[in-house]
Amino acid sequence: MTYDIHISDVRMFKSCRRRWAWQSPILGNWEPELSPLPFVMGRGIHLAMEQFYRSGVPFLDTLDDFFEKEADVNGTLWASEIESLGEAQAMSEGMLRHYDLWRQQRSVSNAYADNSLEFIELEKSFRVPLTPDADLTGRFDGIVHHKPTDTYWIWEIKTAAQIAPLRRSLANDEQATAYVWAANHFFPFHVNGLIYNILRKKVPPAAKVLKTGVLSQAARADTTFEWFSQEIAANHPDWREDTIQEFYGNYLQELKQEGNAYFARFSCLRTPEELDVFSGHLMATVEDMIAVSGAQEALLYPSPSTMNCGYCAFWDPCLAVNHKNDPGVFFNARFTQRTDHLERLDPQGDSEIGA
Repeated sequence: MTYDIHISDVRMFKSCRRRWAWQSPILGNWEPELSPLPFVMGRGIHLAMEQFYRSGVPFLDTLDDFFEKEADVNGTLWASEIESLGEAQAMSEGMLRHYDLWRQQRSVSNAYADNSLEFIELEKSFRVPLTPDADLTGRFDGIVHHKPTDTYWIWEIKTAAQIAPLRRSLANDEQATAYVWAANHFFPFHVNGLIYNILRKKVPPAAKVLKTGVLSQAARADTTFEWFSQEIAANHPDWREDTIQEFYGNYLQELKQEGNAYFARFSCLRTPEELDVFSGHLMATVEDMIAVSGAQEALLYPSPSTMNCGYCAFWDPCLAVNHKNDPGVFFNARFTQRTDHLERLDPQGDSEIGA
């Protein structure tokens, strides 16, 4: 038997063996019957990105189709669930509208702008042998050729509540290292690292229209040059450029200088030394995973820290086991066994974890 190992499995095994035993395709292969909204939003945004960069399909066309199908898949929903799904769709649409403005505005000024990238692969599955008994499997968001430097990179899409904390964490991110290690064992060319394409999970608030008919230019408004420019166009469709500059020129210049805090695109290199160290850790962990997969319950202990328990889908089954009760009632009522175990997003919905 050959085990399919995903980097999400490796991370889960290290953080909580009980959850790993229930969720990993090696053992339980369970997932919540209803996907949490962060998962749904993440899948929709990833699909819209894939279709746009593959075939030029407008972001919102793909997103509308996705949410329509998502409502059908989930069947009969409570009114509150329908409302929440609608809010998730509205948020996703706003994020992608803003992203489309941003990517066009930056196309002439950034080292990793769209026009500097050639998309070689999108949503590409991979399989890399690890041991005679195990393969590392997963899916890349994409592989891009950076034309100005003639280098190859993994294209990695992430969504986050805040970009700055996420960005700081990526230099030591095991998932990123795993992807680069796998890519260099899978493709015939060298892959330097990752180009991150990060979207903040927020839409700028609408600018207030003053009694004079002009838009508020509040100093601390959480808006951007791109978003405010489109609001000007929508509220003053007949204004000429000189009039826009007269009323809004200084404010637009300030916003432009501040930059856009809703998106980021940057590279993250992985050195041969980093990949070598990771390889040793990966092999040792996979050996442990295979050994423990046939072990008794005592070795499938829960996380020693409750830091990540609050968002865990297996909270109730876990408590049941602690009380020596049968967790099966929860699995039968709330969970289903996966047919596609290449998970896209982590439970926080802030980053892609297993491809």
